[in-house]
Amino acid sequence: MRFARVRQFVFLALALALVLAGCGGTAPAETAPPVEPVATEAAETPVPETAAPAPVPTEAPVDALPEAEPPVQAAVGDDYFADAAFFGNSLVAGLDMFGGLDTADFFASTSASVVNADKKTPENIETDLTMLEALFQRQYGKIYILLGINEIGFEPDFFVELYGALLDRIAEGEPGAALCVMSLTPVTAKKSAEGETFSQARVLEYNRALREMAEARGCYYLDLVEPLAGPDGYLAEEESTDGIHLTRDKYPAWSQWLRTHPLPTQAAAETEAAVETVAFTPDLPEREPEPGWFDDAVFFGNSLIGGLGHYGDLGADFVASVGVNVADAGTHRVSEESSFTMLQAVLCRPRGKLYTLFGINELGFAPETFAEYYEALIDCVLRSQPAVKVYLMSMTPVTAQRAEQDQVYTVEQARAYDEAVYALARRRGWSYVDSTEALAGPDGFLPEDISTDDGVHLTKEGYLQWCEYLRRHY
Repeated sequence: MRFARVRQFVFLALALALVLAGCGGTAPAETAPPVEPVATEAAETPVPETAAPAPVPTEAPVDALPEAEPPVQAAVGDDYFADAAFFGNSLVAGLDMFGGLDTADFFASTSASVVNADKKTPENIETDLTMLEALFQRQYGKIYILLGINEIGFEPDFFVELYGALLDRIAEGEPGAALCVMSLTPVTAKKSAEGETFSQARVLEYNRALREMAEARGCYYLDLVEPLAGPDGYLAEEESTDGIHLTRDKYPAWSQWLRTHPLPTQAAAETEAAVETVAFTPDLPEREPEPGWFDDAVFFGNSLIGGLGHYGDLGADFVASVGVNVADAGTHRVSEESSFTMLQAVLCRPRGKLYTLFGINELGFAPETFAEYYEALIDCVLRSQPAVKVYLMSMTPVTAQRAEQDQVYTVEQARAYDEAVYALARRRGWSYVDSTEALAGPDGFLPEDISTDDGVHLTKEGYLQWCEYLRRHY
C-alpha cells in the first residue's frame, strides 16, 4: 500500500521536540524558537532523574566498535528502494522532500522520538494512522530508521533501551524486513559551542550507543556523519538552517550515501545469478565431533525440533513450536505467553548457522508450493543476517505402520517433499541434512523402538541418536 505524499509539508527551521522534561538537560535559550513540545509523551515514560548529560571526549574510539555497517558498493538505482521505508523525525521528512528517493515510502514527523512514534501521525503523507500503524500497512524488505536528536537529553543507555523496544515492535510488524539504524547527523561548530546538549561530543556519544545497539541486535548501522560533515567533523554552517537541520541542497549527499551503501538483503531475485555459483554441500562425510560447532547455531522448525532441543545437548538455540509451518512461521508465536514470533526469536541476535526442519505440518501443500514458501522464509532470515550458513533438514521418517495407515503422510509425498528441499538447497548453495539417514532402519522407516505411539515423533533415545548423527556430520 502506497500513501500519497503531502508536498505542502511545512519544513520547520527548528523541528526539535526536546523530550527533556524530567531528563535533567535543558536546551540553551537561543534554541527556544518554534519547537513542538512532546511533554505529554515524555511524561508517560519514566525518565531517569539525572543532571544534564556529561559530554564524552571527541576522541572516543568510535572506530574500535564492531563493524555492522554495509560496505561501500556501486550506486544502486531506484529499483533498490522500491521495497524500502524510511521512518523517523523531521530530518527524514527533509530526505523525503529533497533526497530524490521517489520509489521509497517515508513515515516522518516533526519531533518524532522513541517515546512517541506509536502516537504521532506522519506529517508527510495523508493518513490518520500513527507512524507505526502506517508503516505496518505494507511489508517492506528494508526499513531505515533515524531517531535521537529529539531525545538528546536522555542518558544514552536509557535512550537505546527505549529504541530497542521500538525496534522490537517494528520487527514484529515487519518480520521480513532488514532493519538499518541510521546515526545522528552532525551539527555545526557554532551549535556545538552553544552548550553540552547539542555538542559534537554528545552526538558522537549517541552514535556509539546506537552502533553498539545495532550490532547487538543484528541490525545494520549507517554512519551519516561521514557523508555530511566536513573534515573537522562538523556540519558546515552554510549547509544548515539552524545548526542541526540540513539545507535542501545537502540532502542529495545523504541519498547518494544510501545508494552506495545498500543493505546486502540477499533476496532471491537479487542474488539468483550469484547463488548458482555457490558450492552445494549435499551430504557431509562423517567426521569427529567438533567442540563448539553448534554454539552459534539456531535450530528452527516444528515440534520435532522442539524435541531435539529438549532431549539433545548440542549447545545451540532452539526455536520451535507445535503446528508451525513454512507459511506462518513469520507470525506464529513462540508460545502463548510470548509476544515474539518464531521468526523474531531467530533474528533476536546474530547467528552463524541456521538449521531448519519443516514439512510434517504442510503435507497438504503441493511440493513446489512448499518449497516456494520455504525459500521465502529463509530469505526473510537472510535479509537481516546475510552471512548465516543455511542447513535444510529433510523430513524425518515415520514408522511403517504410520505410513500404511496415513492417507496424507505417504512415502511418496514425503519423498517428493525431500526432493523439493534437496533441489532448493542445490539451487541456492545451501547444505542439505538427510534426516532419514540419521534415523531410519534398513527398510527406510522409523524403527518402532525409537518412535512414540504416533509413529512420527521420537523417543528420548531417538533424539539422542539424531543428535549424535548431527555431531558427526554437520
